[in-house]
Amino acid sequence: MNDINPKILELLSLRGISKEEDIVEFLSSKPKRTYDPFLLLNMEAGVDFILNAIKEGKNICLYGDYDVDGITSICILRIIFSHLTDKVSHYIPSRFSEGYGLNKCAIDKLKAKAIEEGMPYQTLVSSILHKYLIGKLKENVT
Repeated sequence: MNDINPKILELLSLRGISKEEDIVEFLSSKPKRTYDPFLLLNMEAGVDFILNAIKEGKNICLYGDYDVDGITSICILRIIFSHLTDKVSHYIPSRFSEGYGLNKCAIDKLKAKAIEEGMPYQTLVSSILHKYLIGKLKENVT
């Protein structure tokens, strides 16, 4: 543990990871523990929402960002969703005209394409903005 940068240890501590065994596990390239994704807030409701949309044959739009994790996530999710439905598309906003993250311009473009369900996947998106914009999208799509 002495070879771990003190700033890394400080950041981990801020995340509640301070015991040596937890630090080693967190930084391991081959972790032994896995975590139940359903421990995340609203995960069950999110999964139910997606599965219901697929079951009802609705269009699903995977909303990403133009950064590395955004594009990578879109690629992975497109592969997964392609095994579940053929009604999946994606949207990545223009970094020049729309900026970063979920935005009204993007929602308007999706609405114009008659996308029934929007699904931002990154937790960086404000849940309040997400609920507001997706609510507005659903109200206006028929």
